[in-house]
Amino acid sequence: DQTLVATLTSVLTDTKVNTFRAGGTLEDTVHSNPAWRALKPEYAKCVPCPDDAGLDQKLVLPTLTYDSFNIQSATTMDYSLQRSWQFSDTFSWFIPEAKGRHDPKFGAQYTRTWLSNPNWSNLNGTYNFDHDLEFNVNDPRTYPNRLQIRAPGPLTYDLWMHVYEFFAQDKWQPTPGVTVSFGVRYDMERMPMRQDPANPFFSDPNQYPVDKGNVSPRIGLVWNPDGQGKSVVRGGYGRFYDRTQLGTVDNFF
Repeated sequence: DQTLVATLTSVLTDTKVNTFRAGGTLEDTVHSNPAWRALKPEYAKCVPCPDDAGLDQKLVLPTLTYDSFNIQSATTMDYSLQRSWQFSDTFSWFIPEAKGRHDPKFGAQYTRTWLSNPNWSNLNGTYNFDHDLEFNVNDPRTYPNRLQIRAPGPLTYDLWMHVYEFFAQDKWQPTPGVTVSFGVRYDMERMPMRQDPANPFFSDPNQYPVDKGNVSPRIGLVWNPDGQGKSVVRGGYGRFYDRTQLGTVDNFF
């Protein structure tokens, strides 16, 4: 994995500060088995590996699954590839005298993520046995009762996600013993899904569901009733929305 991060903080005036951040994550993960790694020297320690190297999983000996143990090769063979880029900007402004002290902040963030999980698992096939008997060509009882194999070929796809986030908040101190925090946040995810043009429910590939109602209000209160900091009353309310996990979505493919 590789992570890149850059931050630029600009002091605009004695009460105004702007912070810009940019970052990226590059992830290449290979889930494989020793038999596949041994096929070619370039497969031995490769991460990432050649694009279509997983097709050679069909050259590996099939897995033999008995009642209490497995032998020969494993079926595992897939990649997990991710490229994620994030850009954010936050503007902070301290206002000392405006019916109390104010500390407003405004910000926005954009995240672009690409995920690919090509899967060649079980191209070598799996023979299932309902016993632990040693194989004997002359004894039909020792034959496998089922063969499983990936067909017609590997599973390949790409997932893209665009996340837009905006927020505005203010921390207001009307008196020395009272602080009120309030704000609002808005999030929107766009995940283009390529659809089969023959599917009558998705005749237009550009028409995919987008949840545009993720408005999240927040409010909080801190009150020091004795004015000496010996006791504090705190309360708040907020609405929150979780993000779509691409690792969950890709299980549908």
